[in-house]
Amino acid sequence: MIKGEKRIPLTKESILSKISEYDIYKAFAPKFKLGKKFSSPMPGRGDSDPSFIIGTKYGNYYHCDYGESSYYGNCVDFVMQIKSCDFNTALRLIDTEFGLGIQSPLKDWKSVVSSYSQPIIKDDEQQIHIECHYKRFTE
Repeated sequence: MIKGEKRIPLTKESILSKISEYDIYKAFAPKFKLGKKFSSPMPGRGDSDPSFIIGTKYGNYYHCDYGESSYYGNCVDFVMQIKSCDFNTALRLIDTEFGLGIQSPLKDWKSVVSSYSQPIIKDDEQQIHIECHYKRFTE
């Protein structure tokens, strides 16, 4: 009989089984308010006017930068974009930031995510809805 703990693979699903998409956005962009525009946290973007938004669509969180069309997606895309890294590195950064113990040392991540309240988002309702539409202007 093999003893020890079962090793959990580091995947988006294994991370989201412990923390929410909201937690990830809150850790990497702590000043955002759901559904409200704010200055872009993306590297190299100096915003004079708020053009970045984090909201929900069909029960999932998404972000969109109206000033730079390449900055949009889900919470893992957000970490990849803000840290300029690949998918696996973003998963490791999230695991380490929260100390989830999937591949990083386990920390008391529950105290971090309980320090603020989670918004209530229903899968079948669009409480705060965002869509990114871009128009290219040509002469």
